[in-house]
Amino acid sequence: MFVSKYVMKKILLFIVLLTFCCNNSYTQTYISKEKLSFLDTINYSVLEKSKKEKLLLFFKKVKSLKNDTLILNKLDSITEHISEDQVWYPINKFIKEQSEELIKLKGVNSKTKKNFYSHYASSLNNEGYYYYFKGNLNKAAFYFKASAPYFRKIGHKNGLASIYNNLASIYDDQGNVIASLHYYFKSLKIKDELKDSSSIGNSLNNISLVYQKQGEYNQALKYAYKALTIRKTINDSFQIANSYHNIALIQGELKNFDYAIYQYNKSIKIRKAINDVRGLGNVYNNLGYIYLEYKKDLFLAEKYLMESYNIRKKIDDSYLNSEILNNLALLEFYKNNYSLSEKYGLQSFEIAQKNAYLVIEQRATAHLYSLYKKQSKWQMALKMNERANQINEILKNEKNKKEIYKKQFAYQYTKQRELDQIENDKKLLIAKQKQIYQKYISIIFGVSLFLLSILIFFLYKRFKQNVRQKQIIEKQKELVEQKNIEITSSITYAKRIQSAIMPPEEIFKTNFPNSFIFYLPKDIVAGDFYWMIENDESIFIAVADCTGHGVPGALVSVVCHNALNRSVREFGLTDPGNILDKTRDLVIQEFQKSDNEVKDGMDISLVVFHKKSDINKDNQTFHQTILWAGANNPLWVLRNSSISTLTKELFEIKPDKQPIGKYIHSRPFTTHKINLEKGDEIYLFTDGFQDQFGGPDSLKFRTGR
Repeated sequence: MFVSKYVMKKILLFIVLLTFCCNNSYTQTYISKEKLSFLDTINYSVLEKSKKEKLLLFFKKVKSLKNDTLILNKLDSITEHISEDQVWYPINKFIKEQSEELIKLKGVNSKTKKNFYSHYASSLNNEGYYYYFKGNLNKAAFYFKASAPYFRKIGHKNGLASIYNNLASIYDDQGNVIASLHYYFKSLKIKDELKDSSSIGNSLNNISLVYQKQGEYNQALKYAYKALTIRKTINDSFQIANSYHNIALIQGELKNFDYAIYQYNKSIKIRKAINDVRGLGNVYNNLGYIYLEYKKDLFLAEKYLMESYNIRKKIDDSYLNSEILNNLALLEFYKNNYSLSEKYGLQSFEIAQKNAYLVIEQRATAHLYSLYKKQSKWQMALKMNERANQINEILKNEKNKKEIYKKQFAYQYTKQRELDQIENDKKLLIAKQKQIYQKYISIIFGVSLFLLSILIFFLYKRFKQNVRQKQIIEKQKELVEQKNIEITSSITYAKRIQSAIMPPEEIFKTNFPNSFIFYLPKDIVAGDFYWMIENDESIFIAVADCTGHGVPGALVSVVCHNALNRSVREFGLTDPGNILDKTRDLVIQEFQKSDNEVKDGMDISLVVFHKKSDINKDNQTFHQTILWAGANNPLWVLRNSSISTLTKELFEIKPDKQPIGKYIHSRPFTTHKINLEKGDEIYLFTDGFQDQFGGPDSLKFRTGR
């Protein structure tokens, strides 16, 4: 039957209209003018006149809309620009209630319902923020967790990453390090997938703050500088100011107070330019504390603390409030105004205890203890001292630190197991395909001896089957290749985590301006690592080569790195020979937990510098002596020739021929005391470079070259 083009167009138009009507059966008139009349009951007196007039004009337009989606979108945009609780809270509550009801309606197409879910999840998240800034952390966590399933349901990765970040922040404030890092790393993983530079910078900065609170200042600086680099790349002024603030906090913990003040002033300059009042309150408070406790300049301390105190009156931030009150209590104590000092101290203590701000509560109890002791109020002093001891036990729990590293590398362990499984499945698949292929060849060959017709039939059948098998193999090949890509990406991500245990190059440059580091892992992650730690008197530097390469070597490096840290920090050792002895004991002890015999360990070269030689301030001074010990790895000293300063002589300090680990002929490591001369160069290295094969004869490079 012939159909004209005109009739065909009519039919197609009818089908399109019918489809449109079916997909839009929901008329979107649920939010009526009567419901929107709640906008007239809001207290607008808290707003400036011009802002109030603009807002009322905007709401007049909202009331004229007849589309639920548009109404929610418009109201949601307002919540992003209003900070006054009396106006913001009822609008957000209205969005939450209406979107929740709209989700229950039938006949709503998937796209529109997804929009309603998005508004509902966002309103729950917003309510979490509201209670967070009110200091009610438990209620804030409840609303954050309530919004997560809805963001997950609609595939809103940005929203989910934000929720994880918010929960991490709450647990951080409550001193729950394990939960805090768990959610920060979950958030960071999503942000990496989205390639969201701004959010990645925020997560790195937050992780830096957690490490700082645990006293892991090298890791804290590592993440802080990474965050600053990303934020400078995208020119985010607000977050750049936050990074300077964070770096200043860490430098303050390291007692580098002049450098900390310099970083705080850089943050102040930016915050003033962008009118960041809340941020200025934090910076002024921290500056005041430095001048109060370390510079002993009560005039400047009072100036900055009062600046922060005046800002506190304008904003509702219980954490900052508690912190400032504690600092003011200390200030009044130094001024011998004990009555006012007690008042501020008790206010700070009550707010911190109510909101589980353990660090601030610790400081408040310490101050009140000193105050009551000064006034001979022994019963009150004893009460505060007991509470301080309880908080110290919580904050100094070594188990928390071990769990940090465990969480960092848990992802790496899982991916390695997946890699092994995929390789095994690949081999089984290939073997199975070969068996199938041989089976059909044999059948076809046997049948072909009897009848040509049967041969042709089976040849045709074999062809069809081979086509199907080839398609299966190609699909499996694509799957394996995709898995390999994912695993490689995972190991690359693990490299970032492994890098966290090694100090940033900026720290080396600060202490040794003419130093350099050449570190080039062969398999993304490696068993080689370099290590630096310092205390008030000495700087400890080591270069180590752990058993194995790639992922196995990296896992061993975590155990050895932790043993070095414990030898210096926990056991207080400063002699390099003693440090290596203790490190060997700790490594052997750690691996003895396994049911299998583990002989893994490391070769290492460890040197100790003394700060009293003032090596950081000018190039005219140098160490008179250094202490060094080595396990299989030597120390090289290049010294100006006695004949001419243009040539160098190489002196090699021999190591002990034994590893850090289980060894038949173990003996104490030798500490070498080395006198240095002006112009001397020292080198610490592993055998990674000298063991490389190359050249026409494919020989090792070796040290002789």
